Amino acid sequence: MGYHLLEPEVPGELGPGTVMDSTVHPPVVSALHYEIIDWLGDDLIESFPCYLASPRLARAIEESGLTGCHFASAQVAMSPQAQEPFSKAEVPRFRWLVIAGQIGQDDFAVTGQGQITVSAPALRLLRTFTLDYCGITDAPAA
Repeated sequence: MGYHLLEPEVPGELGPGTVMDSTVHPPVVSALHYEIIDWLGDDLIESFPCYLASPRLARAIEESGLTGCHFASAQVAMSPQAQEPFSKAEVPRFRWLVIAGQIGQDDFAVTGQGQITVSAPALRLLRTFTLDYCGITDAPAA
C-alpha cells in the first residue's frame, strides 16, 4: 500500500492558549488554541505540529473506519490580525485531528519530522474534499 506525505494549508498559528511540550520532537500538544489569520478554503489545515479538519471532513474520516487518528476539542478563533474581508461566518468550526498512528500500519501517521503521512485509501477520501493548497507527494519507501 502506498503512502503519501501531506503539507496542508497553514492559514493561522498556534494561539496563546496552546499547551505544548517542546522538549521533544515533534512537540506534544495537550491543549490546542488555533488562531486563523487568512484561510484560503482547504478542509485540512495545520500549524506545526497540529492538524485540523473542517466539520465535513472530520465527519467523513470518523465514518470511514480509517485508522490512526481521532478528534479532540480545540479552541479555534479568528486572530486579531485576520485579513479583511474575512468574516467569522465564512470559517467552519475546525476540529483538531489528533494523529497517533504508526507509519506503514495505520491510515494516518506522523513522521519523525512531524509531517503527516496517509495511506492510499485515506488520500482517496481526502481528495473528495478541498485541498487546493495542500502539497501531496509520495512517501519514500520504508
